[in-house]
Amino acid sequence: ETLHETLDDDLSGAINKAKDYQKQWKTIGPVSSYQRNKLWKKFRKACDIIFAKRQQGIDKNNDMNTEKLREKEAICENLEALNQQPLKLTDLENAYKDIDVLWNELKAQAKALSKEVNQRYAVAVNDYQDKVQELLSNQKKINLELLQKKAALCTQIEQLSEANEDAVQQFNEQWFDLVQQHSDSSYLKQRFNHALQAITASKEAPIESELNNKRDFCLTQEILLGKDSPDEEQQARMEKQVELLNSNLGNSTSEENSNNSLSTYELYVQWYELGNYSQNKELEQRFLCLVSD
Repeated sequence: ETLHETLDDDLSGAINKAKDYQKQWKTIGPVSSYQRNKLWKKFRKACDIIFAKRQQGIDKNNDMNTEKLREKEAICENLEALNQQPLKLTDLENAYKDIDVLWNELKAQAKALSKEVNQRYAVAVNDYQDKVQELLSNQKKINLELLQKKAALCTQIEQLSEANEDAVQQFNEQWFDLVQQHSDSSYLKQRFNHALQAITASKEAPIESELNNKRDFCLTQEILLGKDSPDEEQQARMEKQVELLNSNLGNSTSEENSNNSLSTYELYVQWYELGNYSQNKELEQRFLCLVSD
C-alpha cells in the first residue's frame, strides 16, 4: 500500500516491487481460513491498484498511438489528393514540402501500428515524384518549343537587309510575347538585339565569324559526345582534341566525357545563340546529329 504514493513518480519501480511481494506472499505459509481470505483480499486490492495504474498508461499510450495513426492516414490522404491536382510545378512542390514536414514530425511515432500506412505514404511519395518528373518533362518540351520559336524569329530578322519602324515594332512585340511564356527568358536576347541593330543600322552580317563559331561548336561537341566528324575535319578534330585535353575537357573515358558534355536543351541553347545569317545546311545537319539519340 505504501507503493501507491510512488506510482506517479516511479510506476515501473512500484510494479517490480509488487511482483517481488507477490513472490514473497507465496512463501510465507498458511494462516487460518478467515484471516487468509481477509488478508488476501487486502493484498490483492493493493496489487490491483498498482497494476491498474500500469494498464491506464498502456491504454493512454494506445489511444495516443491510434490518434497519431489517424493523423498519418490523413497526411497520406492529403498527399494522394495533391497528386491528383492540376497544379504548376512550383505550387506542387511547395504543397508537398508542407506535407512532408508534417509527416516527418510524426514519422517516428506509432511505429508498431504504422507499417501499412508508412507503405501507403511511400507509394504516394513515388507518385508525387513521378508527377514532378512529368511536369519537368512537359516544361522542357515547352521551353524547347519557345526557344525554337525565338530562334526562328531571330533567323527571320537576320535574313533581312533592312526594316522600317513598323516591322521592328512587330518584331519586338513578337519577342515580348515569347519572353512572357519562356521560363528561360534571357536566352537569345543578345542575338535578337544584334539582329535588330543590324537591320536598323544596315550593318554587314558577320557570316564568316558565325561559320567559324559553328564549326568550332560542332567539333567540340562531337568530341565530347563521341560523335563522328566529317572526313575533311579530321585534322582539325585532332587539334581540337589536344586543346580539350590541355583544358581537361577532352577526357578519354566515356563516363568523364558524359560529365563534361551538355544536355540536349543546353546544346540547343548554345547553338541558337550563335545566329543564323549563313544558313549553312551542312553545319545545321551536324548539329542535328548532336541532339539526336
